[in-house]
Amino acid sequence: MGNETALAIIDRAQKGGALVFVNRDNLESRTKLYRTEITQIQAKQDEFHKVNGKFMPNKSVTDRIGEANGIQFVAKNCYVETQIRPACAGLEERCVYVGYAQGKVRMPDGNWRESTVENYEFDPTLRAAEDAPNKKDYGKPAGYDPFDPANKSKFNRDILAYVKPAMARAATGARLRVIRQLSGMPETFTADEITRPLAFARIVQNTEYILETPEGRTMATAKALDMDVSSLLFGKKKEEEAPAAIGQSANVRVPMSDISESDLKPADTSGFDSEPAADTASLAAQAAGGKTTDDQEFEDLTVSLEALLESNKDTLNIVTRTGNPYDKGKAELDKLTATIESRKAMISNLTNWLEAVNKGATA
Repeated sequence: MGNETALAIIDRAQKGGALVFVNRDNLESRTKLYRTEITQIQAKQDEFHKVNGKFMPNKSVTDRIGEANGIQFVAKNCYVETQIRPACAGLEERCVYVGYAQGKVRMPDGNWRESTVENYEFDPTLRAAEDAPNKKDYGKPAGYDPFDPANKSKFNRDILAYVKPAMARAATGARLRVIRQLSGMPETFTADEITRPLAFARIVQNTEYILETPEGRTMATAKALDMDVSSLLFGKKKEEEAPAAIGQSANVRVPMSDISESDLKPADTSGFDSEPAADTASLAAQAAGGKTTDDQEFEDLTVSLEALLESNKDTLNIVTRTGNPYDKGKAELDKLTATIESRKAMISNLTNWLEAVNKGATA
């Protein structure tokens, strides 16, 4: 979907009554490697929690909204904890639930924008007290006073009813705040708004453009056949590796503790072509009409690093004495101050590490 088409879809959605949460500045194309995708969501009324007259999307809708925005949540910063609050305003000491969440979204240039770590507090006792005056008590038109000793038993039952979904409410609230920060969407909706479609935009890889290039087709084919994409990016071996011995798997995963520091040295590249394969021309260079500026080289290295990480994720995503190689590679991709030299160094380090692991697996 081209950005011109995305704008047309947004305009059509607005005319149809949809609520559009799209930053039009983010639709400006900076590279052909990525494109804008528009998604509309139509949620049902029972998929919202009613809070003080407003409506908050439940977990399933929240996840759909996050996906429509292309938001990826940072797992280590998404959790719920319980905290004790002291007695105040007639409420006894009580337990509250606090959800935390952090996310990131891809920008039009391919870089990631991270949110701050957001939190959302859900207090079952306070919610029960707030809603009590609005509840009908055994058919009477008026609600009940939660602080009246005669209503203590009913108040406790109402608190328990809020405790059951407390963790989910806290987690959903935190995730919604992340989505609101990254997309501009409100935390709650009115009764009228939840009946209308919600339109969002996300930046995705331009698969159509990638498959128009020799490198893109090679990478896509290699991934479909579960081949090693890094061998396509860094040259082809002149001779095939010797087959593994009978009964021995060539894909054995070797713990880092079994590999000595002396093994982590530059791989022997004498058996490789000195030049990259002809069908691995730079996507970035092709996008820019064959130019060879520093920006193009940096973007080309970024594509290569992404392919190297994703095609070898199972091997690289392991805790070693010096850290997690996969996490280090992702950190390099997300680093705002990254340079051509740092990209080359990371690709070299990961390639050497994979060579050492493969040697240990086939020894």
